[in-house]
Amino acid sequence: MWASIVQMYTEQSPPPRTGVTIKMTVPVRATVPLADASINATMSFFLPSAIVNPPAPNDPSLYLESYSPTSYYVRSFGGYALNSDYEKHSKALSEELLALGLAFDGTFGTAAGYNDPLTFFKRHNEVWFRATNTE
Repeated sequence: MWASIVQMYTEQSPPPRTGVTIKMTVPVRATVPLADASINATMSFFLPSAIVNPPAPNDPSLYLESYSPTSYYVRSFGGYALNSDYEKHSKALSEELLALGLAFDGTFGTAAGYNDPLTFFKRHNEVWFRATNTE
């Protein structure tokens, strides 16, 4: 996961072909397949809404995605999170949602981090599941 962050940050730092530089944004989000281990996790950053037409990435392994508005169930926690922390909180959130009878997409989980790696205190982390049947 760290390699993905470095790759995306490197893409944001030097001026790309278009001359547009984008500062690091939060959260850094990892979408992890839970039902199919053959699918890779996806790391992503959010672009500021002020960037209406973002430049294409220089690195061909990076791409832009757009998402329709949707709802998520979220569990927040502090500390310097490791994968095991995200897994523990993801499991707790899914168990709580099941106990409450709330519908969610359990095929993918999302881990979100809001702090840079050199911030050691007062960290904010989240796990998300996309809500389904929210009409």
